[in-house]
Amino acid sequence: MVKQHSRYQVEMKNDYPLQKGRKDGYTLDVYLLSPFSLDINDSTYSRQEILADTHIYTRHTFYQTTLEELLNRENSISPLIRLEKMLGKDRVFTTEENRQILYEFRVLANVFLELMEEKEGRLKEMVQKEGPSPALKGEVIRFYEHLEEMLNRFRALRIPRENRGLYGTEIGHAFLLADEMISLTVESVLAPLLSLFNDAEGTTGKKRIKKLLVRELAYRRSRNYASLDGRSASEENRERTIYRESILKKWAHSVNYMENRYSSLNKNTSHLLAAVAAAVAMAFAVIATLYANRFFVTYSLPWILIAVFSYSLKDRIKEGLRTIFKKIIPVIISDRTDNLYDHLLSRPVGRARLSVEHMKMKDLPPGVKDFYRREENALTSILIPENVLHLRRRIHIRGKMLESRHTRLTSLTEVFRLNLHRYTRNMDDPEKRLWFLEGENPLSLMGSRIYWLRMAVIISRRKDPPRRAFYKILMRQDGIIRVVTEKEYDE
Repeated sequence: MVKQHSRYQVEMKNDYPLQKGRKDGYTLDVYLLSPFSLDINDSTYSRQEILADTHIYTRHTFYQTTLEELLNRENSISPLIRLEKMLGKDRVFTTEENRQILYEFRVLANVFLELMEEKEGRLKEMVQKEGPSPALKGEVIRFYEHLEEMLNRFRALRIPRENRGLYGTEIGHAFLLADEMISLTVESVLAPLLSLFNDAEGTTGKKRIKKLLVRELAYRRSRNYASLDGRSASEENRERTIYRESILKKWAHSVNYMENRYSSLNKNTSHLLAAVAAAVAMAFAVIATLYANRFFVTYSLPWILIAVFSYSLKDRIKEGLRTIFKKIIPVIISDRTDNLYDHLLSRPVGRARLSVEHMKMKDLPPGVKDFYRREENALTSILIPENVLHLRRRIHIRGKMLESRHTRLTSLTEVFRLNLHRYTRNMDDPEKRLWFLEGENPLSLMGSRIYWLRMAVIISRRKDPPRRAFYKILMRQDGIIRVVTEKEYDE
């Protein structure tokens, strides 16, 4: 999925399924084609600048379930069921058990947010399509009953006595954070639903939704959670509520994100190749000295000339080889290498490499080149070919190690953000005045001056056929307007 993330950023989100009990690997190739007039090439946009404009986040794919499955006491992978079992008795937990409980609290908060947003969308769709109906009535009643059961069972968890206070040990603190996020989620979903049902007179279930919402608002006030009502809607309180919501989401989502820790592989390889360059240069100087000693009298003019020449050439050889090796390193390794660190396992579970390069249209792989050739016509054939920026991301995952602790995990998700601000530097003014006649009167309108950036994305996995997707990014000097999917297919 590729979409606009901000004014100048485009975001790509990819899911990488994991094979049971095996190491896995994926290669992501991104080709960004830009008009020649934008002047994006290796002399104007360096590797270091490209890397600075590229941000990658790797996380566990969110656990997918339903409210029914979340509440099912036979469902051993439900975070609620796991918490009920682990917190069933008052006792002292080991460090490992404590870590697992904290993990399940955050997973539950994440899953509940996803479920509520999905349910909100489902009910809105039913109201808009059907209005009051028996099907909607049944859906709302089931939703109310499951939601009420979920809240009651979660808040009935037996938190160890010494952990009940906000400033107690970690389990008590985690319970309060998860409770506040769950309560905030209920409030943010039920209020819009209630407003929607008000427009559909006679919708059965509206009273139940309102009853639960009023009760939840009272609960939030009793717990001193950030919230808004008619008495506390000041700007300061609104800021506090939004800030608190953001912090809670970051706390919950952090359980899914893996840390990209810089690998010293590139640095160590650079040092090794620099040593090789110095050794080659020194070997040349030694051989030249031995040659001079063998064939010429020491301190004679020929001997002195060879010594001076070899000494001066030695430094040039060393610097020349270092320059060549610097260009070779990204080819044999990458421009950036990261270890994927999992916080629950407290160890690396994979490695990711990122390489960037500028290339020409003629160097595109056949599948991409053929796709863009279909648009060739008399006009495009005489234009200067587009410049191409190629980014390659290679990720290797230790699936068996991940499965040992993350039993719900079926895939990893990678969020890839590219800042395209550099592409706007040579764009013309974003608007141009257009003239036309209305009757005999000349009139004018302002029109947008746009540029198309074309993007091809290829994901490959060992011997599996690659998946390709093609997009167009519509841009002006003042930023991205929209992203359009051109075509998506499997080879």
